[in-house]
Amino acid sequence: MVVRCLNMVTTPFHVKWYGPYSFVESADENVFTCLIGKKTGVYLFTIPFEGKYLVYYVGETGVSFANRSLQHVQSYLNGFYRVFDPEEFEKGRKVLLWGGMWKTDRREPKLLSCNRQRRKRSRRPNRSEFPIRLHDTTKHNDV
Repeated sequence: MVVRCLNMVTTPFHVKWYGPYSFVESADENVFTCLIGKKTGVYLFTIPFEGKYLVYYVGETGVSFANRSLQHVQSYLNGFYRVFDPEEFEKGRKVLLWGGMWKTDRREPKLLSCNRQRRKRSRRPNRSEFPIRLHDTTKHNDV
């Protein structure tokens, strides 16, 4: 992947991504047990989409990828983050099921009543379907 910043850098900046990794501890490649999980850097949350990966979150962490991933999991489970319908999400569409508690000044309802039935019908997301890609910034000679 080549990143170009307009008016800042005129030479390409090459980034090496590792993964995808899963949140699921029983998966072969998960962020909690792999060696790079102990590193810090930039990470992407992605979903498989039309034979490629669709990025839905970009983050940077000064703590290990494993620790930061655990924080994300906890925030999803305690209702802090927004939750989208997994069946629609894997089609590239965001259908909100839970508005989250992160930005309380949002005007949207926290739990949309019309989505209660959809949430009951919707299958539970397979956490391994939402892979993580990692870039280790502690090792500067890869750049």
